[in-house]
This record gives sequence, structure tokens and C-alpha cells, in this order.
Amino acid sequence: MRYIYLFTLILLFCNCKAQNSSNIKLTYVDLDIMTPIDVDCNNFETLFKSQIKTIVINNKADIDSINSALNKLEVDTTNYIPDVRVKLEVHYSNKSKIYCLSKMGICSEGKAYVLPDKLLEIVKKYLK
Repeated sequence: MRYIYLFTLILLFCNCKAQNSSNIKLTYVDLDIMTPIDVDCNNFETLFKSQIKTIVINNKADIDSINSALNKLEVDTTNYIPDVRVKLEVHYSNKSKIYCLSKMGICSEGKAYVLPDKLLEIVKKYLK
């Protein structure tokens, strides 16, 4: 009976770890591109279609750092909605979540968050 409990605990632990993202798709344009209107998450691809670049982040250390920063996001009380230049598509084993950011802020699912410097630093490392 102990082995069944032990086996169940191991399975639960493995299942919890499986929720970490396996990769992150980074869709972006130059952070300094000027536009006459603000670009939001919904019209990012439409407005920048010919300028968009995409890269998939597979580096485990960077994925873990990005996940850590995303899990610690603090709500932006000023409700700053970013003028989007980067989309992070975080892929989990059973779902995906999209974050949109500028140099000044980040949002997801209509909620604005304070952009952590560490997250921006990691993202900039992949922008070419």
C-alpha cells in the first residue's frame, strides 16, 4: 500500500512540473518603431505584418527566468496599456498564454502589469 501512495505522489509531482512552459514563441518588431496610432495586442499582426520577426526560445534557463518573471507580475495601478512591439506566446503542455509588451509595460488578457526589468532584459537578448 505504501508503494501505491509513493507512486501517486511521484506522479503528482511530475504532473505539476509538466505545467512549466516547454517553449516560448517571441513575435516582435523593432522596439523603437514609431506609429501614428497605438498598437494593441489585437491589431499587432495586422499593422506590422511585413515587419514581424519570430523566434522560438528553447533555452531552459531563459524559459525559467521568463516564467519566474511572469509568475511575479504586479498589476499596474495606472492601467498603462502597452503600445505593443513584442508578443510572448508561452506554450504549456495543455494551453498557451499570450503576453504583449512594449518597453514600458506588459499586458495579458486585458490586464495591465508592471514590466519587470529582468523580463525586458531577457526579451531584448533575442531581438535582432
